[in-house]
Amino acid sequence: MIPSPPGAPPCRPVRACVSTPALTLFLALSAVLSFAASSAARPGSPSWVPGMPPEVQSMRAEILSQEGYEERAEQWRTYVDRHPESAYARVQLARAYRYSKLVPAEERNELISKAHELDPTCPEALEAIAHTGLHSKVRIVDSLEEARDYAMRAVELAPHWPEPHFTLWSLATVLGREKEAHDHLEAIVRKRGYPPPILDFGHNLLVSAEPGAIILTNGDNDTYPPLALQIAHGTREDVAIVNLSLLNQKDYAHSIWKTALGADTPFSEKELKNLWKEAMRKTREGEIPSSTIVRALLAKVESGEWKRPVYFAITVYQPVLDACPLALRIEGLLWRVLPEPGGEREDADPPIDAARSLELFRETFRLESATDLAHSWSPTDAATNLLKNYPALLRIVATRRAEAGDLEGTRFALREAIRILDFHGEEEMRREMAAYWKELDPDNPEIERWQ
Repeated sequence: MIPSPPGAPPCRPVRACVSTPALTLFLALSAVLSFAASSAARPGSPSWVPGMPPEVQSMRAEILSQEGYEERAEQWRTYVDRHPESAYARVQLARAYRYSKLVPAEERNELISKAHELDPTCPEALEAIAHTGLHSKVRIVDSLEEARDYAMRAVELAPHWPEPHFTLWSLATVLGREKEAHDHLEAIVRKRGYPPPILDFGHNLLVSAEPGAIILTNGDNDTYPPLALQIAHGTREDVAIVNLSLLNQKDYAHSIWKTALGADTPFSEKELKNLWKEAMRKTREGEIPSSTIVRALLAKVESGEWKRPVYFAITVYQPVLDACPLALRIEGLLWRVLPEPGGEREDADPPIDAARSLELFRETFRLESATDLAHSWSPTDAATNLLKNYPALLRIVATRRAEAGDLEGTRFALREAIRILDFHGEEEMRREMAAYWKELDPDNPEIERWQ
């Protein structure tokens, strides 16, 4: 938990907000947000029909508590018992088990294999089989090519469903097929695989970076949207997105640098081969390959051998940030890696370039969708959790600009934070921020409406 400076509203810890489990945000607000207006939901699973339990959605779309996933698992287990012929139900049970971690991968794969046996044309079963291809220890298929075939069959059977394209993008990326990967990113956008609030978050993440930067991401919601925007709309194509999870795959770890950066890469082919050998040695000691590769990149930043900006997305695992040996500073939605040793900080708030962050919020970020009435906001919605970063960051920007004597900048930051909090029904935090504003700017009449 981050303590707040005297007089400033506190930050509060929350569960993580992107698609992989247990991601912990360094910046946070409280976890309870109200429902906003309705509709415009992304396409659901094609086999779900009324009368079934609620769909276990990807964590790109919905994040439940441990108890929530256990409840879904029980609901689908009961449904499978009553409808043993339902292939889709077995896939849903396997997904509930995956997110709740109630059973090992081998048991989940048995459910998926049985689902495909029951109905070889079930799109969800085909996609689930393909997804296991990305996990070498728990595959149902024998190769990445076979996994691709299953996912492509799912696309043929359910042409409007975006889900298989996420798996197909990962497979194409690991296989080094750049054009194919681009096609699947375009399909994700075209088939509404992401709602506007998450796409706009991806835009804001991209524009937070300086030209020619590398951004290290962790999960689906900080990786797919910026990549999709680069491909579909040409947004900030100079920025390289490198996914830390996929860096644990050999083919991706070798190919991503040239794919994302062209000829000017931080590692030569020889260095990459030696790095992977070192990573395999470290793996036997309990370290994941991506840690070895990132540490080598950071060493080049520190020595000045790599001069382009390197960032971590603000949604990256906290342990990854803690392990960074260099200093970090927030710029917009990114942690910038500085070419100097890191250290323990005693300040209440993390280091931040408040002037640049304020400029990004004021001039460049897309924030309209943060209060989009067409989106189905809920406490478990992934977008709801992801966008908590905005008011948390704006609160820190406000305190820093107040310390610098920039009253107009402080007003803007507090106004935007309060507007977002008010829309999402965060009454307590809204009042606390308004009280802080009143303390700083007692004669401003616009504060009255927020108190």
